[in-house]
Amino acid sequence: MRVALVTREYLGVGKVWSGIADAVRGLSRALVEKKQDVTVIMPLGEGNQVISVTENHKYQIKVPFHGKAVSVDVYEVQPKNRAFPSFIFLGLPNVEIVDPFFSGNEAIVEKRFGLFFDRAAVALLERIRDRFDIVHAHTKVDFLAYFAKALGLERPIIYTIHNLEKSEEHSFFSAEFNELIDCQSTKARIDPYAFAMNWSDEIVTVSENYAQELIAGKTLHTEYRTDISVNAKRLTGILNGIDDSFSPDSLYEAKLLPFTFKTTDLKGKERCHLDLQKRLGLPIGVEIPIMLWSQRLVESKGAVEFSGAINAALQLGMQVVIFGSGNQDIEYLFDQKGHNNRERMCIVRFNQFNSSYEPLFIAGSDIVVQPSLEEPCGLLALKAMRLGTLPLVNPVGGLAQIVKDGQNGFYIPKGKSMEDAMGNKLAAIHRLLKSKKGQWQKLIKQAMETDSSWNLPAEKYLAIYQKVIAGKPVK
Repeated sequence: MRVALVTREYLGVGKVWSGIADAVRGLSRALVEKKQDVTVIMPLGEGNQVISVTENHKYQIKVPFHGKAVSVDVYEVQPKNRAFPSFIFLGLPNVEIVDPFFSGNEAIVEKRFGLFFDRAAVALLERIRDRFDIVHAHTKVDFLAYFAKALGLERPIIYTIHNLEKSEEHSFFSAEFNELIDCQSTKARIDPYAFAMNWSDEIVTVSENYAQELIAGKTLHTEYRTDISVNAKRLTGILNGIDDSFSPDSLYEAKLLPFTFKTTDLKGKERCHLDLQKRLGLPIGVEIPIMLWSQRLVESKGAVEFSGAINAALQLGMQVVIFGSGNQDIEYLFDQKGHNNRERMCIVRFNQFNSSYEPLFIAGSDIVVQPSLEEPCGLLALKAMRLGTLPLVNPVGGLAQIVKDGQNGFYIPKGKSMEDAMGNKLAAIHRLLKSKKGQWQKLIKQAMETDSSWNLPAEKYLAIYQKVIAGKPVK
């Protein structure tokens, strides 16, 4: 099967390392391993030479936008490593797609960049339509399905929802939208997620459980209930995997971990623990447990509720490491706690998705906490288990599928207060860690042995591709 996989993020090639980037990289490589013909289409950006590539061809396409025919350079490259897909990069001329009046407004520049990329991708797909059977777009490539259908591109479109966020800043009013593009829309407010769902042939989200929550209206995004309800029969879930490069050995070879380890010998993990304490200026000792937060500090991730876990962990004599940034009020709250507990708490203001330090923070910790109020997949839990760090999670979305309570991690029990529930659970975890070393190491091994590869998810995506193609013959 010939798959055109369209994304604005790709781990190891694009500018951003995110959950989307990790998933697109892992899925594309898994499909290649299954002998599928995969081409990743993405913007040309900084860091493209992370994968060693040889330039094969360069040409231009004309993209109608804002009353102009904008020229776009197209680069086609084949990786030397056959484990990777082929790539087509679109060199987007940012200056030409934004009015000078709006050029200083980052939000407007960003949304117009996204709209232009989607239109340019369809222009490219029209040119190379004989080279693919199906198009798979991902979050942030939200208008591709609309452009494809409006312009008569006779190929099925799959859209993966990696997350839903309030999209006011990314929406358009109809007058602005119609002014920019060469297809007309009558909607007063042009919402990217709504367009993606309503124009795609099949919608996939990143876990079966999250798909069920969306259909049942049990998520934070009530503004999309109508769109989800209308498209429920075309919405399914496939739990993400995690790329094989996120393993102790691979991360050690890439110099992202100071030591490696395996299930039969965890000494390297203990040394990562000591190295992390040393780097952060915390008291050093493998007997001092570390509890980690490695997410955005925002309400949807349970950051407010996490304050209760901090209090409990400090009372138990644990060290608390907060790795991330986000809401300023939440940052201030944690800064105050850190100021009062300098010997046992450390706050590092990094965007974990763009930081090479994240593997050490995870591997050096004992527990990583995810009290998310909503979690489509749960990439952090997958990473933690790969590195032998046990996740403590609120079992929502993909976390309810990834983590098995008492087997490869722990659930925050239901209760009137998540803060109290986390505190009680941490006390039980601390007793287990301190008094039953053999059982604790067994849990670590079970976490590391959890199958989180892309093999099964890729099989499920292939089944969806085949179903959609069978139901919508390619002309």
